Amino acid sequence: MIDPYLLSVIIFFSFLAVLIYRDRKNIDFKYVIIMRRTKRFRDILDRIAKKSISFWKTVGTIAFIVCLLSMAFGIYQILNSAYLVYIGLIKEPAIQVVLPFPFEQGVSGPGFIGIPFWFWIIAVATILIPHESFHGIISRTENIKLKDVGLILMLLQYITIPVVIIYFIYTQTFDLILFLVALSFSIPGAFVEPDEKQLKKSKLMTKLRVFSAGSFINIVIGILIVLLVQG
Repeated sequence: MIDPYLLSVIIFFSFLAVLIYRDRKNIDFKYVIIMRRTKRFRDILDRIAKKSISFWKTVGTIAFIVCLLSMAFGIYQILNSAYLVYIGLIKEPAIQVVLPFPFEQGVSGPGFIGIPFWFWIIAVATILIPHESFHGIISRTENIKLKDVGLILMLLQYITIPVVIIYFIYTQTFDLILFLVALSFSIPGAFVEPDEKQLKKSKLMTKLRVFSAGSFINIVIGILIVLLVQG
């Protein structure tokens, strides 16, 4: 009998495939990337930005400062972790890839952590939607036009499955967990595309506000989630 959790993942991808097929005229297919553009969400971002331009400019400035400090801290942590691995105090990699796993229980392996698929989807949405939205809001606050807003789906199964099959043939083994991870390796994404020419001509502070906006809101949401969980 098929696992109910795995069945829910199969149903999700089947439903997604039907949606893509029905909306195929509005979708751009580029190799393993599927892109769906929309103007509706662009108008929403524009309205939000125009409600309080001075407020969003202040937020953008704070975002730059926070991201600059966070980047410095992140570089320090990476270098420190690399040093600890080098001297043998850390056996496992300090940085691992988080992958979707089509079962209720997570798994881990060399260089990766597999978390339950639905947790992964929720986490990705929590990161992507605010991230790209804030890029768009700050761009419009700075009078940078938004050319496109939309969703992306990278179908990396075309790469991961052949690689895994070659690995199985080479090692003369079969690992169901590894195969399922490769099978479910689709990466959803979103994008807000500012007018590049206009952005290049803008002031340095404008660029810094726009570039920092997405990461800043991710940091804020991350802190709020930690406080919520611990509280």
